[in-house]
Amino acid sequence: MWRGQVDHFASSYQMVLIDPPGHGESESLNRYFTLEECALCLSQILNQLEIEDCVLLGNSWGGMMGGVFAALYPNRTRAAVLMNCTASVA
Repeated sequence: MWRGQVDHFASSYQMVLIDPPGHGESESLNRYFTLEECALCLSQILNQLEIEDCVLLGNSWGGMMGGVFAALYPNRTRAAVLMNCTASVA
């Protein structure tokens, strides 16, 4: 989904693409999880990659998680572009 943005920005920026739980190459879901847990996982990924702060791009689940991450880790969120991130019926 983000291939066009990666192709455009990767020569100038470090890009980290994360498959949400149960999607892409992530493992199948085997328990309930919270968006707070997902935000913690993103924080741990940033720690491992030694990234202090980031610009978040998220769609759907990524948008919802990005909003939670920005609220819980404002000092690690330089900016956020979050789309289609409602949990309600369209």
